[in-house]
Amino acid sequence: VEEIVAALDRALCAEDSLAELSGRFLFAVDDGTEALRPLRSDVELVAERDAFRLLLDGLRTSLAVAPEEAPETALRAARGFLELRHDDGSGAWRLRDLPGGAGRLARHLGLDVSDHADEESAPGANRVREGIAGGSRRIGPHLQRDGLLAVTVLPPLARLGRAQLLRLAELSRLLDAGVRVSPWRTLTFVDVRASAGADLLAHLHDVGLLATGASGWAGLSACAGLGACARARVDVRAAAARRAPRRDASSPTEHWSGCERRCGEPPDAGIRVVAREDGLVVTRDGVET
Repeated sequence: VEEIVAALDRALCAEDSLAELSGRFLFAVDDGTEALRPLRSDVELVAERDAFRLLLDGLRTSLAVAPEEAPETALRAARGFLELRHDDGSGAWRLRDLPGGAGRLARHLGLDVSDHADEESAPGANRVREGIAGGSRRIGPHLQRDGLLAVTVLPPLARLGRAQLLRLAELSRLLDAGVRVSPWRTLTFVDVRASAGADLLAHLHDVGLLATGASGWAGLSACAGLGACARARVDVRAAAARRAPRRDASSPTEHWSGCERRCGEPPDAGIRVVAREDGLVVTRDGVET
């Protein structure tokens, strides 16, 4: 999947018209383990034996292509989304915001919705299941299949400063280890020698990153907020930071949004705080409190 992601990235950057996609429009390439399913990506390529299946906003389509055709397939879907958005004049950010949604885009692309539905999907939906996301992503060291370690840490509120980034780059070079950024706001050092694991964790802790899920920062997120976004009404990052000491490892996932757009809100957020014109609105498990 790394080659497909790299090819997709190059193609996106090379095509000026695709700059019209919003920063929230999400592409995903899944190796077949379905690890990315909870994200409900706008355009997703999922490995199925020797082909990649195209999913649109979680909806399976009839199209499966060879790996070398996968990047262009994703771009074709993105172009189709923009064409429909222009036709409507809707200004939709995500496929789910587009009138007619994924089914309409599939028809626009000349595709059928696959009759191969997930058995655990909601009745009649033909959608992949919305599993839990951030709460299930374990922080700390994990043993890779090849015997090396993957070490996952959490930057509080997904923020990294210049000094932290420089130190992370230095550690990566010293250990000859790659660093991955996940959609769940974590960083993972991959291919770390087992003998270097403990020292790496100590260095990451010194840099200000969390190496354990037993923290109020785990599962806590916020959008850019006041001062970084023109639409934000509240400094939600500062508010979320004040919440962290009141939380623990058992707390539900929680997201703070500076306006009704709710940028960055995880699909599994148990507590959602939104700054509206009439004040802060808190929703817990779908019920306003």
